Amino acid sequence: MFRLILPWNRSLTLSLDNLNIHHPKHYAENGTPWAEWDLLRRDAPVHWYERDDVEPFWAITRYADIKTVSDNPKIFINGGPRLRLTLKGVPELLRAGVDSFGQEHDWDPDEPPDMVFTDNPTHRALRKRSSWAFTQAGMRNMRAHFAALADAFTNTFMQKLAIATSNNRTCDFVSGLACKLPLAAVGEIMGLAPDDWKQILIWSNALVGEIEAKHKRPGESD
Repeated sequence: MFRLILPWNRSLTLSLDNLNIHHPKHYAENGTPWAEWDLLRRDAPVHWYERDDVEPFWAITRYADIKTVSDNPKIFINGGPRLRLTLKGVPELLRAGVDSFGQEHDWDPDEPPDMVFTDNPTHRALRKRSSWAFTQAGMRNMRAHFAALADAFTNTFMQKLAIATSNNRTCDFVSGLACKLPLAAVGEIMGLAPDDWKQILIWSNALVGEIEAKHKRPGESD
């Protein structure tokens, strides 16, 4: 057995039976579980992980095995019943919320919730819309442009802030500055005109149920 005294519990020796790689609270309190992953890679690189509070899953921790899974889409799929790790009870709550919201907004229940749940050729077609931007050349070409945008957004906000301060008023930092560059980056990578960038924020807020009153449809409830 790989013997390591757990730093958060000196009386407990780390083992395949007690390691924790799934619970958010464990990550928050103890940090990244490097020791647990080391143990899995050493003793059980393909490990069926079962705990009382999470749906069981295969924990695959060696690079070669992970690459094999990634390179064989005919055997391993994204579009199955479950892709992300979820605590027991949570999928049902999320599904109930998505279903009710989707019914209200006429969503197709057969559509995947996002592109990571899709497989080729659908996944490839969606990915091609933006993958060019994340190549080394693409990132180099965009760096100076987005730096200039960041300067422009900051200068504009500082001017508005100075005016507001002189009049004993306030400025909204999020809408006035923080969201500007992310929206510009997403909008340009998607090929949208600058006038359409704000619509991305409206749609993103709508996806999580935070729709401003001025953007609600007639008769739409809160």
